[in-house]
Amino acid sequence: SITAIQEKNYEQALVFIQKVKDLDKENAEIYRMEGQLLEALKKNKEAISAWESCLKFSKSDSLRKEAEIHIQHLRD
Repeated sequence: SITAIQEKNYEQALVFIQKVKDLDKENAEIYRMEGQLLEALKKNKEAISAWESCLKFSKSDSLRKEAEIHIQHLRD
């Protein structure tokens, strides 16, 4: 939940995100949040996967650009 994120309880937030993904597997914003949380946890390989899903499902040019930047950064 948002509270978990605000309190930096990233693992709990990831559990919440997984539940949302189970309901809506093509929600780019959920993958964006997942990517950010995984980056904060230094789980770069998983973060790249989340950002790639964000890129795949995004209908927003700005969100696609953000995902591309994160993917590039994580691969460097």
